[in-house]
Amino acid sequence: MSIKTVIIDDEMLARRRIAQFLSSESGFEIFSECENVADAIQVCSDTDVDLIFLDVQLPDGSGFDVLRGLPQDHLPAVIFVTAYDQYTIEAFDFHAVDYLLKPFSKERFGQAAERIRNRLDGQSKKEISREVRDTLQLITSEPKYLERLTVNQGGRLIVLLVREIDWVAAFGNYLRLHSKGKTYLLRGTINRMEERLDPDKFVRIHRSTIVRVDCIKEFQPHFGGQYVVVLKDGTKFILSRNYRKQVLGRFEA
Repeated sequence: MSIKTVIIDDEMLARRRIAQFLSSESGFEIFSECENVADAIQVCSDTDVDLIFLDVQLPDGSGFDVLRGLPQDHLPAVIFVTAYDQYTIEAFDFHAVDYLLKPFSKERFGQAAERIRNRLDGQSKKEISREVRDTLQLITSEPKYLERLTVNQGGRLIVLLVREIDWVAAFGNYLRLHSKGKTYLLRGTINRMEERLDPDKFVRIHRSTIVRVDCIKEFQPHFGGQYVVVLKDGTKFILSRNYRKQVLGRFEA
C-alpha cells in the first residue's frame, strides 16, 4: 500500500525538490501540493492523507496552523521542512515526527523517508495522531522567545546564542544576523523574527532592522527628522521616524 503524501511549501522549487527526491523512494504517492495554510487544511481535511511534508513558514500563517486546523483525532504523520527554529528541531528529536533543515541533501531526505516508512508500518493511525498532537503541544508550550537558533554555513550547522546577536537586517528572502564580528544568512522575515525576539532585549529601529538594546551607544540627529543609531562596535543604522518614539522612549530616564 502506498503512503498518500501532500507537500505543503510556499516555494515552488522546494516542492519540486521534495517531489524529485520522493520519486526515487519506494512506497510513496504524491496526492497533492499546497502553498498556503488555507489550501493545505482543505486538502488534508477532505482526504485520508498518510503523510505531509510541512513547511514551518507559510505566507498566511505557519505549519502549526495547518495542524491546528485539521481534525485532531486524525492527524497525518509529519515531516517538517524548516530553515531555522532551533527549539523546534530539539522538540522533533524527541517525538514522532521528523524534520528537514533547508537546504537538505538527498541522503538526509532518504533518512527521513525511511524513518517515516518504519513508523507508519509499525504504528496505527491513532497512535500517529496522538504523537503528532503531543509534539504540537510541546512546541507551542515552549518559551515564547528564542534563546538560540541554527544557521547553515557551508554545509555546517552553526548554533547562535540569541543573546550574542548584535543586529538583524532584512536581506531579500533572508535575514542577515551579526554575532561576534561575523554575519550569517538565515531564511526568514523580519516581522517573524521580531515576534520571536524578547522585546526587553531587542528593539526594531527600521522596517528592515532590529538591534540588541545593549549594543546601542548613541543616537545622532539625521536629515528629515530621523536619527542615526550608533552601536558600540561603530556600526550605524537609520532610526526611521515610524519607530523613533518607540525606540527613544526606551532610553528616557
